[in-house]
Amino acid sequence: MGPSYAKYSYEQMKEILDQDGFLLSGSWSHYLRQIGYDAAEIYPDIRPLQVKWARQRGVKCDSDQWRIQIAIEQVKAFQPEVIWSISWDMQLLRAIRSQVPSVRLVFGWMGSDVPALDGWDVCDCVLSCYMQNFRPNPTTLIV
Repeated sequence: MGPSYAKYSYEQMKEILDQDGFLLSGSWSHYLRQIGYDAAEIYPDIRPLQVKWARQRGVKCDSDQWRIQIAIEQVKAFQPEVIWSISWDMQLLRAIRSQVPSVRLVFGWMGSDVPALDGWDVCDCVLSCYMQNFRPNPTTLIV
């Protein structure tokens, strides 16, 4: 998202991104809503989009920690019971889990071989189509 997007609101910018469909953006929440679930997607790594969300809502954040701080505020605002993550930022997932009381379950998705990362215990369930090298925490359900 370049400077030409600066004139748009957060909602307009997100709609443009979701319509693009890159990395399935927008598809998870779209189809979950169609079957009756309240769902939203956030994109913690897209700075112009995240900063726009924060500014529109008066959310202040540290310039070095903007990504995690804004994402946590978005999750707090939505108050989900379940997080479905396709990102393996364990620091962010751990922060959400510890700072957002509404979150009861964290599900993860990996559409390729699951990397050997520390911190899988933040997930209650990991779904993947390929698990050759994955060594789960004994408390994590693997499907």
